[in-house]
Amino acid sequence: MRELRLKNNMTLDKLSKKINISVDTLMHVEEDKLNNPYYWRLICNYFGINHINYLKLYNMKEKCSKEKLLKLKAYMGAKSWKSVSISLGYSKDYISEILRKNKIPDTVYAVIQQKLSEIKRETF
Repeated sequence: MRELRLKNNMTLDKLSKKINISVDTLMHVEEDKLNNPYYWRLICNYFGINHINYLKLYNMKEKCSKEKLLKLKAYMGAKSWKSVSISLGYSKDYISEILRKNKIPDTVYAVIQQKLSEIKRETF
């Protein structure tokens, strides 16, 4: 993310004000100390770049339930699991339970797969 900011001749201070996040938060994102797709999407959107393509999120693994949900969260650029759960039509507690157990029921798996496919169609 740092390279993107520098390529556009932006200081930390200026970009943080433009996207309404603190300089500390922006620094943590650039240093990979804050791994939240919400900030990736926010920064990329400011520069008119798709965060999925720029960060090559399509290469993220999705072999287990947790990885599939993490990929969906990254694709959505979601700040919290609540956003993901609302998008899927399930409660945050239910999604948290799936993450904890690392097992997705077939019906939920189908919904997640459909959501990922929709986002891919919109992006690529």
